[in-house]
Amino acid sequence: MEKKFYAAIAAGILAIGCAQAVTVDDLVQYGGDAIEIFYGNYKERSLHSYVNGYVHFEKVDDNTVVLKNYYGLCDVPFTLKNNKLIMAYTEDDDNPTNILEVESSKYAFMHLTPQTAVNQTYYSQNGLRYTSATITEKDGEYQIDFNQPIKIEAYNGTEGNYTLVGREWKNIYSIVVFKPNVTVTDYDVRARKARTYKGKVTFNADDTFSFINFGAKGYGIYNWMSGNMIYSTLKKLTGGFDRNNGEVWMDFQQITSDVSDLNNNGYGNVLSYKLCRVDTAVSPYDFYQPLNGPVDFSDPHHIGESAWVTNGGDRRTLETVNMEFRPWTAYNVSTDSYAGQPFVTDTRLSVPDHDVTLDVAFTNVNTTTSSDNAKLGVDAFWTANTTQWYVNSYDLMMVPGRYTVGADVPLDEAVVVAADVMKGTGTEYEAEGAVNAPEVNAESTLDYTLFIRANYAVSTGLTPTLHNLYPVQYVVGVPTGVNTVTAAKEVKSVMYYNMAGAMLSEPCDGVNIKVVTYTDGTIATTKVIK
Repeated sequence: MEKKFYAAIAAGILAIGCAQAVTVDDLVQYGGDAIEIFYGNYKERSLHSYVNGYVHFEKVDDNTVVLKNYYGLCDVPFTLKNNKLIMAYTEDDDNPTNILEVESSKYAFMHLTPQTAVNQTYYSQNGLRYTSATITEKDGEYQIDFNQPIKIEAYNGTEGNYTLVGREWKNIYSIVVFKPNVTVTDYDVRARKARTYKGKVTFNADDTFSFINFGAKGYGIYNWMSGNMIYSTLKKLTGGFDRNNGEVWMDFQQITSDVSDLNNNGYGNVLSYKLCRVDTAVSPYDFYQPLNGPVDFSDPHHIGESAWVTNGGDRRTLETVNMEFRPWTAYNVSTDSYAGQPFVTDTRLSVPDHDVTLDVAFTNVNTTTSSDNAKLGVDAFWTANTTQWYVNSYDLMMVPGRYTVGADVPLDEAVVVAADVMKGTGTEYEAEGAVNAPEVNAESTLDYTLFIRANYAVSTGLTPTLHNLYPVQYVVGVPTGVNTVTAAKEVKSVMYYNMAGAMLSEPCDGVNIKVVTYTDGTIATTKVIK
């Protein structure tokens, strides 16, 4: 049972091992607003959380941190060694079981003792250290997992006459340090308090996102029952937005319930709490709808020195996403109640530097040469794979030469093959056009490079961006206009066909297929533009 539970934890948000040693400075760098601790009754496997500065790390020296307000009751020192946290016990012969005595804000003092679990029975063991798994890091987030229970004993009294007043077996489970990128404001109606706290929003390419610390509740926790056991894993809350309709929403999903103290196993079962909208316009309130609200986008701007997005360029396009949410609560669907949970209104946040850089890629390119070798034609297909929200139109560009690095392209020599391909509702585009071929005295191979120039709406103030160098090649200079024919061959017949397959005696306006039959029986075909 334990292996199953910890496998779920390990499969949570961070699964990549640290490539380099974690330092104490790494764990304290984001301050108290960006750390969360999960723990609960070890036998029940319930998880609860403190966040927003209440529980946090403080640096003692390069090898030691103190976890402040552990379980809301005491401060616990840890040594950082080999990318693991080890509870900092006093090593002496009088403390063979490594009992850690700490001061408490609620009791005279507390004893913390690591345990060995055998069939739901817990034992102290000489020399046993309370030690984390190897700390993992991904995208600036650090996760520290523990895989053993700890006995917590609280004492009151006076010197020489202390009495044990409370005992539980707990586990820290996980400590998560995350890098915030938003400040959230809201109003807790029940507490009659305006709140400001940090969070982290991570956007996906499909306009969905994950959210750490929405509603000052930290990471989401996903729970499930198996028999009489509660199993849990960490799960960021999720949501999304619709640009066209100006709506943002949070998915109807489990959300963390409030935390307990030492002698209370928690208010309600976290298994049953859902994040939901509260419809205050009806009586009784409606709790069974996903949370939503308006969203808008502001401050579009480019960063980077180059106009090139691809091919070695550093151009990126950023915006600010402004979200608001209707009143919400954490609703217990099994008891049909939101007792003990916050009732929150006026939730607002702005996410700066949301990356909306355009991703353009050619999917197919066809080239042609006119029958008189005077025109170089191109029929190009491309996709725009990310948001085109600020784009107005595209230009298909061509430059003489073969280039793979944007900075090497002589833009003053580039010409427009097809101009003002207007942004559509889809993501696929096609454009065709032709440019004048240079004069040559003999059959020649000419290298050109295509690219896309994206033009943005004037109201945005955004300058054009350049994308996706694509080399093409032409063969010109053959008098007959057929690049594959040599002077030694004798032409028997020449026929033309239109794009519908009808035979023509001579080429018509537009695209034609020219079929040349030689006296030796060979046939050559080419596309001809008139």
